[in-house]
Amino acid sequence: SDLATALTDPKAKAAALEDFLQKYPQSVVKAAVLDVLIDTYQGLKDPGHELAAAATLLQIDPTNLKGILYSVLIEKSKCTKPSDAQTCDAAAALAQKGLAAPKPAGTADDDWKKMTDAAYPIFHSTIAMDDSTSKKDFKAAEEEYSAELKLYTDDQSKSQGLLDTLELASAYSQPGPGQDLAQASWFFARAWNFAPASYKAQIEPKLEGCYRRYHGKLEGLDAIKTKAAATTFPPQDFSITPAPGAAK
Repeated sequence: SDLATALTDPKAKAAALEDFLQKYPQSVVKAAVLDVLIDTYQGLKDPGHELAAAATLLQIDPTNLKGILYSVLIEKSKCTKPSDAQTCDAAAALAQKGLAAPKPAGTADDDWKKMTDAAYPIFHSTIAMDDSTSKKDFKAAEEEYSAELKLYTDDQSKSQGLLDTLELASAYSQPGPGQDLAQASWFFARAWNFAPASYKAQIEPKLEGCYRRYHGKLEGLDAIKTKAAATTFPPQDFSITPAPGAAK
């Protein structure tokens, strides 16, 4: 009956798996048990125990992509302001490790592609977030957000990639060596096109402000909105005529 409970009740399942790891710390199936344990804690929305299980998995298998991914996701969620620099830096370092992790022996190419398709955009997003939040290096952030968006299909870029499209626009709008108000206008327009109505109202003033600072007036912005609905990235020949004396 304990087994039956463990199979249907996630809390009992987690307890049974933890009990197994306590009793058999050197078990050959330890990594497999930890893999299931990570999923179980994720289902229970228990990030503390999920992170601990992922950390234990990385102790025995340091380049385990799943262990890295779940650790990155949890650490990234704690990286929200400049004072979280240490957490942001640690998440980004782990994300770099994830991008370099080799395909394990015995893993089918298709399975590895599925895993990396899910993981790599998150890794680039995490490194970009560290660049902008912790390091204030917006040029580096632009490169990482662009690398992330290149990994998405057009549909994905309108959904899971939309928030980072907005982050990319924001990075381009920041003063400094990475500033490019024409690019910022494009990505603000791209985000505006697919954002829910309540967010459109927040994006519009940023888009119009950026475009006006560069072009001098709002004329021509509607055409850019239309073009940005069609592709994630601007075409090679994309340009906006700057107003005399406009910021870059």
